[in-house]
Amino acid sequence: GNFIAEIDLDQCRFHAQGGLGVIYMARDKQLNRQVAVKFMRPEFSSHPARRERFCFEAEITSRLDHPGVVPVHGYGITAEDCPFYVMRFVDGRTLEAAIERYHSTRHEWNEHQCNLEFRMLLNRFISICNTIAYVHNRGIVHRDIKPVNVMLGRYGETLVVDWGLAVPVHQEHSENFSGEHTLLLPHSGDPSSPGDPVAGAARK
Repeated sequence: GNFIAEIDLDQCRFHAQGGLGVIYMARDKQLNRQVAVKFMRPEFSSHPARRERFCFEAEITSRLDHPGVVPVHGYGITAEDCPFYVMRFVDGRTLEAAIERYHSTRHEWNEHQCNLEFRMLLNRFISICNTIAYVHNRGIVHRDIKPVNVMLGRYGETLVVDWGLAVPVHQEHSENFSGEHTLLLPHSGDPSSPGDPVAGAARK
C-alpha cells in the first residue's frame, strides 16, 4: 500500500519569498523539530502550469540524495488547495552574504585572516561544484546557480537551493561513467515513476 505521512505543523513564521513560493519556518509537532515549509504563492495555485512547476521542483529536490541538497521531509496540500513541501531548516546565511562580508571586512583583517577567509570561500565553491557534478550526473540542470541560491550552514554545510527552474536532460545511457543513474521523472517520460512528487499528506 501507499505510505502516508502526516505532518502536523504549528508556529509558522515568514522567512523568505521567491518567484513561485513563500518559505516559512515552522515546528513539526510530531517530531518536535524546526523545519522550513515552502508554500506555493496563493495567486498562482490555480494556474495549472505554475502548479505543475512547483510540484516538479518538490519532486526534483526530494529525489536528489546528496549532502549539498536540502532534504525534503514531506509534501502536501492545504485546506485552501495550496501545494507545499516541508524541508530541513538550514540555519545560516547565503553565499552572497558571505561574499559581501568578505569584501566589506577584509580591510580590517591581517594577511593571515584574509587568506583564511578566502580559502573558506574557495572550499565552499568546491562543495558547490561537487553538488552540481552529482546533479548533472543524475541528468538534472539547475539553471539558476548564483550566490543567493547557495546556503551556508553554521556547521560547514554548503547547500544549493531553489530548484524551481531545474530541468531534466536526456542522457544516452541510464547509468553513466560515474555509476549514478539518470533521474527519470514522470514528466520526463518514465512511466514507472510514482505520480506523487513526495509521498505524504499534511495538516496545518
